[in-house]
Amino acid sequence: MNDRPERARWFDPAYPCTFRPARLFLVLLAAGVLVLLFLPGILTAYAGWLIEVDPPREADVAVVLGGGVGERLGAAVEIWREGRVPAILVTGPDEPLLPVYTGEDSLTQGEVKRR
Repeated sequence: MNDRPERARWFDPAYPCTFRPARLFLVLLAAGVLVLLFLPGILTAYAGWLIEVDPPREADVAVVLGGGVGERLGAAVEIWREGRVPAILVTGPDEPLLPVYTGEDSLTQGEVKRR
């Protein structure tokens, strides 16, 4: 039969290595597609046990920071109406809000929101 000692085929010169880049590319492509398909579900399931929901609590005051177009003030008024805060503190920059249109000193952003 064969005089040579038993060795693995990949070390034997009689069995040359047949590297097929196209097959490797297809396997890697299929693995990438599977990861993209299942990764959001896996991450969502994994992160689900990290989320802890605290019930809303009462506070001394709701602070509305300056800026934005009113969504912060609307949220503060909503929690005030629910009775979770007795007062609302409105902040804003000290510059007049519309000096270009009035030609004189106008209300500041914080004062406009307060009113």
